[in-house]
Amino acid sequence: MNKSLEDMSPDEVEKLSFDQLKKLIPDCVLHPKMLILHQKSSISPRELILLGIILGIEKKNGNCAASNDYFAKVLGVSNSHINEMINFLIEEKLIKRTTTNEYTRHLNINPTLIK
Repeated sequence: MNKSLEDMSPDEVEKLSFDQLKKLIPDCVLHPKMLILHQKSSISPRELILLGIILGIEKKNGNCAASNDYFAKVLGVSNSHINEMINFLIEEKLIKRTTTNEYTRHLNINPTLIK
């Protein structure tokens, strides 16, 4: 497999094995506790990638203000699917969503995931 995540269709991403997925995601976003989480829960590979992207942006900027459009483009899915994934991650208490105004949303990883 020589494709990057950006070059893969959503169906191709879903079919990746855990080891294949790990090879495509930079080490900086693959925290050991998140990998254990993937093995023990119902989180999908795509949701794990989204969680990793959020973590990477948060580590770089202090928080993640990326839009659903950005996530949809990176993951090759619709905005509504991104919204469902974010809501699932919030329900599972893996991330927290805060809003500073009607146009700005911040997503942050649950600190217990990365300590």
